[in-house]
This record gives sequence, C-alpha cells and structure tokens, in this order.
Amino acid sequence: MKLSKDELYQRYGIRKLLYLNPFIYAVLIMVIFAIDFLTSKLFFDLMFSDTDEYMNLLVTASVCVVIDVVPIVLSDVLADVTGKVGRRISLSLMLSGFAVVLVSVIILGFIRIQNVDLLFGNDPDSFVASEQTGAPFQSFVAVLLTLINIATTIFGILMTLHRAKVQRQIDHAKNCEALADYKAAIIELAKPDNSLETLEAEYASISAEIDRIAEEGKVKASLEIALLIDPRAVTRATHKKEKEEVTS
Repeated sequence: MKLSKDELYQRYGIRKLLYLNPFIYAVLIMVIFAIDFLTSKLFFDLMFSDTDEYMNLLVTASVCVVIDVVPIVLSDVLADVTGKVGRRISLSLMLSGFAVVLVSVIILGFIRIQNVDLLFGNDPDSFVASEQTGAPFQSFVAVLLTLINIATTIFGILMTLHRAKVQRQIDHAKNCEALADYKAAIIELAKPDNSLETLEAEYASISAEIDRIAEEGKVKASLEIALLIDPRAVTRATHKKEKEEVTS
C-alpha cells in the first residue's frame, strides 16, 4: 500500500522540516549569502574606495563563496560519503576546507577591526586621540559583524547536515515500505492457486457441450440430406423405428 508523504513521516517518526523543500532550501542559502555579502561589501567599498566597483563586487563575492558556499558543499558531500576509507579521506579534505574557511573569517574580522575607523568616518589623524571614547564601541560593531558571518556559516552547515540526515531517514522509510510490499507480494504468490483447475474443468464442460451440439447438427444434416434424396424411405424408416421402440 502506497503511503502519502504525511503518513510516511508519521509512521516512521520523521520531522517535517521546512527546508526539506528544495526551493525553500535554496532561498535560505541565498539569504545567508546575501547577509554575508552585504556585511562584507560595506567594508570592502570603504577600504578600496579608489578601486573599480566591479572589482569590489568580485572580491566580496569571492569571500562570500569561501565562507558560505564552500562549507555547505563540503557538508553535503560529507553527508553522502559511505565506507570507512571514503569517510576518512573525505573527513581529511573537509577539515582542510573548514580550516580555510575559519582562517578566512578570522582574517576578515581582523581587517574589519583594523579598519573600523573607515566605517564610522573617523579622521585617521584624530582616531588615536578619540580611541578612548569611540574605539571600543566601533570595535564591538566590527566583531559583531564578524560573528554574524560565523553564525550564518554555521547555520548553513548545520542545516545542510540535518537536511541530509532527514533525507536518509526518508529514504530508509521508503525502502522499508517497498520491502513490505515485496514481502506481501511473495506471500500472495505462495498461496495455493486453484484457478488453473477451475479453468480446466470449464474447458472440459465447454468442449463436451460443443461435441454434443456438433453431433446434433450432424444428425440433422444427415436427415435433411436423406429427405432430399428419398422422403418416402425416410418416412418408412421412421415408422419402423417407432414400432420397434413401442414393441421393446
């Protein structure tokens, strides 16, 4: 029996997650990318104000790909790897990739803190003088933006891993249902089937009826032919047969 998606989830205790939907998952990934893109572009535009706008966009997009897209892809690949050897190799590659991501985020945060005066429009000459008043708050904002980047990266990784885990549960549930259907079919095939014997009996009955009808047709045809040849002889033979039946 084929179950609906909701019935399948309920039977096997699978949580129906919003981001299991591919469209919603893609939207969330784009939101994560957009958040990191905007928070990073703000600093890159100020740091490289003399650089071409397209170059700033390219640098910002590249950084966001490293801190967002790469971890999500690595997490998705890691979730699909099976076998001890494969998982060890994949895990080594994943750790290397995540190390690159972590270093990139740390460097990005360090750049923000070092150039936080650009964000608030401070005069570099007076920045040292005003360090005791505005700098702590400004540095806190730079750290907060970096923490946002770290949070979006972690969220993307956890969402991808959890999505892969739930998808494996769904595949397992579907396989269990398919196996149950196969077992039911095997049990049904193993039951004694009397349909062949019934068909043979019906065939014998129909064949006997056909033979009887053919014999009657043969007799009638012979009588018709005899009447055409010599009707009086047929009449005499009929009377003689009737007398014999009466005598007997």
